[in-house]
Amino acid sequence: MASGGAAVFVGIRGRGNMNLLVATTHRAIVGGVETYLRAVLPLLAERGIELGLLTAFGPTPGQGDILDGCPGVSAWVNDLAAVAAFRPDVVFTHDLPDAGMDAALAERYPTVRFAHNYAGMCVSGTKYHAAPGRQACSRRLGPGCLAAYFPRRCGGLNPVSTLRLYGENRTRQATLGRLRSVLVASRHMAAEVIRNGAPADRVKVVPL
Repeated sequence: MASGGAAVFVGIRGRGNMNLLVATTHRAIVGGVETYLRAVLPLLAERGIELGLLTAFGPTPGQGDILDGCPGVSAWVNDLAAVAAFRPDVVFTHDLPDAGMDAALAERYPTVRFAHNYAGMCVSGTKYHAAPGRQACSRRLGPGCLAAYFPRRCGGLNPVSTLRLYGENRTRQATLGRLRSVLVASRHMAAEVIRNGAPADRVKVVPL
């Protein structure tokens, strides 16, 4: 990702100094997204990119930190005022838990998303039917998903949670069309983000 992803940022910003805001859920290493960022951020810093980090949750004592290999980076928790003061040239988002905040960033700044999962492409995020038999889903997220959700056992059985998740993912889906670029790790994910509204010429496959 280091070379391919950096080229995307340079293509948006142009040559010269760049402030790059990375937006993600956790600062502590809790899974694959954080492990990926801990590996990639030092490589971006080596290219002279000025980094800032916006997370929904701060560091956790005793756990690894995204910034372990990249000390000195300014980091904020849910602080859009600090982000504005940082004046990012590009935002590199990995899906904040607040879909509205991700949408706001995409409205204000040129934004690149790395689509690690099916957020904005599925109500439950599984892209999977459990009934009447197990089957992967290729449906574009839309009203038909609500009709199929309970009969096809696409996720949980709480209607309130289902409607909330549907609304959040429709917001993320709408944001796909406003992004400057979408990075994915496979051709499968490229097809999914394009099916759900990302312009094909803005989608770049960057294998992990």
